[in-house]
Amino acid sequence: GSMTSLGGAPAYGVAKLEPGCRPLAAGYGSGCPGSAGPNVLAATSLPWLGDTFTMRASGLPANSLALAMVGLQLQSIPLPLATPLGTPGCDLLTTIDLESLQPTGNGTLDLELRIPDAAFLIGYVLHAQVAPLDVDAFGLPTGVTSTNALQLVIGDR
Repeated sequence: GSMTSLGGAPAYGVAKLEPGCRPLAAGYGSGCPGSAGPNVLAATSLPWLGDTFTMRASGLPANSLALAMVGLQLQSIPLPLATPLGTPGCDLLTTIDLESLQPTGNGTLDLELRIPDAAFLIGYVLHAQVAPLDVDAFGLPTGVTSTNALQLVIGDR
């Protein structure tokens, strides 16, 4: 149709409409080293509404387990207060509102979070973190460490 403005700005027949909320996946805090080195969590995509957000945890012990966590709020609790196996100097940086126990395989863990196509989620903030279990040569648990965390803001195209 014919138009002369968009959002109060002159636009004679053509305009570019930008989304109201861009997605964000930003790291915060720091991971602590485990038996395989530094634990790192990084986004491998952005959290778009209606898509699958992906992230990768690396530096994890091979052939062990890791707790993948998604929370609604950030926090900072020393890991030894959250679990008796918590390694001193490691922190739990998110609330645990959604969790999944995953095998660490070769020391990396690829994770997916399906984001529903629901408009009320636009701009919603989530936090993610991974806590791997260190084990000894016999497979016995020796401690729990943690990655850095990610702050996610769900965006719309």
